[in-house]
Amino acid sequence: MVTEIAAIIKRGQKKGVFKKEAPANVLALQVTSSILGMYRLYFQSKKYMTKTNAKAMEKQFIKMIMK
Repeated sequence: MVTEIAAIIKRGQKKGVFKKEAPANVLALQVTSSILGMYRLYFQSKKYMTKTNAKAMEKQFIKMIMK
């Protein structure tokens, strides 16, 4: 999964979609960690991992990696 995401990010970096400051494999690990973390938190604590919080986390992450 990480390898595939890194390949997508590399293509996006070449096209100027993603920031180039961070290596694609690091960004791919962040994406994977974020997805797995939200998934785990959802089942452990639905009180905190609401749809609103998940959407806010998603938007913040996208702002961080997009140009």
